[in-house]
Amino acid sequence: MSDRVLFGELFGSDESDADQTEAAVDPEPEPEPEPEADLVPGLAVRRGVLDDATCAQYFDWLSREYFSGGRRANQGMHFGALTDSSTPLGCLAQLAGALPGLLPESVRGSRRVLFDQAIVNMYDSDEGIGDHIDLLRFADGIVGFSFGGAATMRLRPVARGRDRELAARYAGEAQSRDPREVSVRLCAGDVYAMSGPARFAWTHGFPRSVDGAPNVAARRISVTLRKLCADQDRR
Repeated sequence: MSDRVLFGELFGSDESDADQTEAAVDPEPEPEPEPEADLVPGLAVRRGVLDDATCAQYFDWLSREYFSGGRRANQGMHFGALTDSSTPLGCLAQLAGALPGLLPESVRGSRRVLFDQAIVNMYDSDEGIGDHIDLLRFADGIVGFSFGGAATMRLRPVARGRDRELAARYAGEAQSRDPREVSVRLCAGDVYAMSGPARFAWTHGFPRSVDGAPNVAARRISVTLRKLCADQDRR
């Protein structure tokens, strides 16, 4: 059975969006807002949106698709409109748009294609990503899905005017602790979104260690969905 057929059977087709969303989402996702999200304007976190079985299927598919065959890469990318919900990444895009309150209406209602780029990152123990702001060629509204091992995401406010500097490169691993930083623990099946200030005025990253222990204890794969700005869109 092909991956396309597999995910089509799991989540339905473009003709049955309501059925698809109901199948993909855990029947009782965490309804309460995360306290960390209240500290970072524009950050939304939804716990346990995808159930364990679905997370395992995604983890296996992502591992085969991007990190198999002797490749040493720890990052993969997709470019192109994510509108076909019978495909794995298209299904995640559909789900991100369907979750109530995950993205503001100013993002969801402002573009015909919600996402047209995905970045897939793999983290093993003692690995992470430095504090950064996603490139400004990507529009407001970024959604991340977590699979595999849990990890802590760190967010820090940036000084006004430094957004372009920090968006131009990955920042190095910060050595000092910022009293304003906010930490969010992300487990398999969790979904987070950053819009507005969280997208442009806060850095985010996954430190290698937290309180002296490895941040990632078991292999983690994340999928981040983004939309190229209109002047960057070559489709």
